[in-house]
Amino acid sequence: MIRRTGPSQILSQAARTVGGGAGGRGPLASAGGRRPENLNEALELAAHEATRLLSDR
Repeated sequence: MIRRTGPSQILSQAARTVGGGAGGRGPLASAGGRRPENLNEALELAAHEATRLLSDR
């Protein structure tokens, strides 16, 4: 069985890292927050989560 992974699922933890949230529909999501100083950490988390979720397929 193929499990579907949505973009907002990938961005959720990263968005919390910058003090915000993520959302979207279908193949498109966006995220934002109030702590831009944590952006590098958030990008690393998003990349790691995408790799993890997509490799589980």
